[in-house]
Amino acid sequence: MKIGRSISTAIAAHAAAVDPHGDRAYTDTEVAAIPVPLTIAETEVFSGTSPTEWTDLDLSGVVGSNLALVLLKIGSTGNPAATAVRKDGETDEFWSDDSSVAAVAYGAAFAKIFVGIHAVVIVATSAAGIIEWKTDAAVATTIDIIAYIK
Repeated sequence: MKIGRSISTAIAAHAAAVDPHGDRAYTDTEVAAIPVPLTIAETEVFSGTSPTEWTDLDLSGVVGSNLALVLLKIGSTGNPAATAVRKDGETDEFWSDDSSVAAVAYGAAFAKIFVGIHAVVIVATSAAGIIEWKTDAAVATTIDIIAYIK
């Protein structure tokens, strides 16, 4: 770049070049092949009575039959309804039945949900697109996928 040449002149000259670095076609092709990392789904995946034992919830109809990191919105008519989620087949516990323990979130996989208030949790799916979940009481519950990453 010459001294005194404006930056906008340099940008215009670069943009006008057919392939200034010899790699534009390669880059454009590669960019077109890159999957979008975050999918905004806003899709209801459950509406009914919540389970009180760890129960599979198949999300593959939205995220596909693959590993995914999923952001869920959970609503309940219970007051309060403790809800936990985990990857299908996981044995780590995100739940405490100890009544002396205050209701607190154990990471981002556990939430206390009050009537009219929704909670947002994050969970990984199994390779089949499945998670497990449970609540402290069988109450009317809805679960929506807000977004996911494959």
